[in-house]
Amino acid sequence: MTAKDDNLLARLTAASARLKEVGSADLAAAVDEAIAPAGWGKIRRAVEGDTGNPTLNVRMPEELKARIVAAAAAAGNELPDDIVEALRRFADGSFSPAAPVRARRGSAQKSTNLSARIDPAIRERAEAAAADRAGDLGYTATATSIVTAWLVEKYGLQTEPKATPAK
Repeated sequence: MTAKDDNLLARLTAASARLKEVGSADLAAAVDEAIAPAGWGKIRRAVEGDTGNPTLNVRMPEELKARIVAAAAAAGNELPDDIVEALRRFADGSFSPAAPVRARRGSAQKSTNLSARIDPAIRERAEAAAADRAGDLGYTATATSIVTAWLVEKYGLQTEPKATPAK
């Protein structure tokens, strides 16, 4: 947390106390709720609306995620839109990812998630297409393998050579 963040918290705490002093307990309670540990999430849902869409977590090496985030930002793209595009293109057959490769046991890089809220219907269509196309692809694609392959291809990134293709 930065000093500016600390100052904001102190000011909101003071505002809550002042609201209580002037008889606005309901407004003070709202401020207290906003500065509580989960308060920012409540504010975010109130502002953005709760889409009801579940989060899709795409597991990938930290270094690859950093390069993808940088490439998307440089291109002026939003990663959730790219993720939806990947799943839609796979589902409609216009994108076929190569089989993902796995690192040798014990040699994998530290991983993290690239997350986005995705309409479940889009994911379901991609998963149904993955089951239908497993024979043609030689493996059963997952949302993670589809999205990762799409982002690597879209942004012209190279992944480090790994040991063996996944089955």
